[in-house]
Amino acid sequence: MLSRHLKNTYSLLGHFIFFFIALSFLLRAGLLIFSFGKADLTISALLRIFSEGILFDLGVGIFFIVPYALYLLLLPVKWADSRVNKILTYSIFFLITLVVMFSFFAEITFWQEFESRFNFIAVDYLVYTYEVINNINESYPLPLLIGSMIAFTLLVIWFFRKRNYFNDTFSGTSSFKIRLLVTGIILGLSLIFGFFVKSDLAESSSNRYQNELAKAGIYSFFAAFKNNELSYDQFYKLIDN
Repeated sequence: MLSRHLKNTYSLLGHFIFFFIALSFLLRAGLLIFSFGKADLTISALLRIFSEGILFDLGVGIFFIVPYALYLLLLPVKWADSRVNKILTYSIFFLITLVVMFSFFAEITFWQEFESRFNFIAVDYLVYTYEVINNINESYPLPLLIGSMIAFTLLVIWFFRKRNYFNDTFSGTSSFKIRLLVTGIILGLSLIFGFFVKSDLAESSSNRYQNELAKAGIYSFFAAFKNNELSYDQFYKLIDN
């Protein structure tokens, strides 16, 4: 019964999760290829990297959809196909997808410089935004990159429209009871990830590259923001003990 409702009212949310996890998988695979020679890979290491990675990606995806899930809970069914709801839904989807595109681009450039997922250095960049933006502007063709991210975001919207994910959501008839159940599950999962699934879970290997590949950038960013620390041994030059 629940799966039927996930194919209409929650069609957009469900397929966004799959889209985000698939894109994150490709990003992780690309970073792995980029640092293949340093990761000291084995079959078990690959399984750990991608299984833990999917777990973190799921957590990030859940965090992304919480606000819209609450919105769907409070939205009366008779307004689901209204013009206001369509404008809000397209706008929210556009902004979230654009943020995802930007974060993935930022992860690639951050990995190229530090060979790491987001850490407290990335958090520190937010404090010195003016210097960082100038640095990025000098190093990359920003108009082209921003235009590419917007174009890719619009392409994703076109694909979702083509697959009728938007129309399924707009024509959804899930009762308040069902919406409350789905929202409760999403909120419950977000609390589990927020309080119990720590980024340190990926720190189980002696190989730093394997640990970093298993993480998710946005998840690591907020973990670094919360912990307010940076590994001295990994990011500073050392002399012999």
